[in-house]
Amino acid sequence: MGAGRRMFRVMTRREGVGVVGAGPAGARAAELLAERGVDVVLLDPRAPWEKPCGGGLTWSAFAALPELSEILPNARTIEWMRIELGPERGFRVRLDRPLRIVPRETLGRWGLERAVRAGAQHVAAKVDSIRRTPTGWSLRTGAGEVRCSFLVGADGAASLVRRVAAPAFRVELAPTRVSYPAWVGPDTDTVVVRFYDSVAGYLWDFPRLHHRSVGVGVPNRTWPRTALDAEIDRYRDAGRSCSCSPPRRIGAVIGT
Repeated sequence: MGAGRRMFRVMTRREGVGVVGAGPAGARAAELLAERGVDVVLLDPRAPWEKPCGGGLTWSAFAALPELSEILPNARTIEWMRIELGPERGFRVRLDRPLRIVPRETLGRWGLERAVRAGAQHVAAKVDSIRRTPTGWSLRTGAGEVRCSFLVGADGAASLVRRVAAPAFRVELAPTRVSYPAWVGPDTDTVVVRFYDSVAGYLWDFPRLHHRSVGVGVPNRTWPRTALDAEIDRYRDAGRSCSCSPPRRIGAVIGT
């Protein structure tokens, strides 16, 4: 049987848990369960990956999860925030407690490695379908079937687990677009959030150690991708020089 058809172990014990999605939430759930001796399979074909987001972690996150201090060498400390209503309209405030900016891929790798060390089995396969069984759940993947007694959905805004397990729970999806220019700029301790008069969305500019996360999120059915990219370019070109190559861009939807 080829690698693409390999059957992963079938979990039949009562305490078996399948976790779909190995981002920060799924990896943390898998880690805590595995530490308690639970048989855990963590399913995600991409983890760890970069996500269209700023990457900010609040002071309260570090207070609740002291282990996060392990990623501080990869973090940018933010002490100021600028709120804008336009290029020349805004104000700057000092934060009572600093933010830490960490690339999502860095945070995801940290969480996934901790989950695996705790004993969770990471299966790098996409879940194609989910169905209930008399004893729990059956998950079909491109590499085989996984059965579990309990199921945790940590697979994002367009969650397959949610659609199957709680179809009446609807989430509105809003488009997001982000670029990661290699330009860092002078304000490495300041986060910028810009709001608009024309749409109930916002732009963010989060400096990281070696680049920035500049993105826009708007309500669904407002701005197309071309408008989101154009707004990011206008912001980057407004007095912010960058001699770097064209930045990487990615998009996604977020649940609201």
